[in-house]
Amino acid sequence: MPRKKKIQIIEMDSPFDHQYPELPNNAESGVIYILDNIIYVKVKDGWLPVKQVRVENKATRNPEDFRNGYQIKNGQGYFQ
Repeated sequence: MPRKKKIQIIEMDSPFDHQYPELPNNAESGVIYILDNIIYVKVKDGWLPVKQVRVENKATRNPEDFRNGYQIKNGQGYFQ
């Protein structure tokens, strides 16, 4: 089984609890969704929009580069 890599949040916006129909209300904390080239991380009280991330041992990436580099489909969720 391949080792999981850590994702470090480099830049983010404030958490918000505004509900988007595309983001599931019942997602567990730590779930990552990518919608329209924005990374959203589920936190206790809502969703955290992330502007830049760094995958372990990789360069800092914006959400579009992260999505393209890891071939993540729009709206697909991932566990941390």
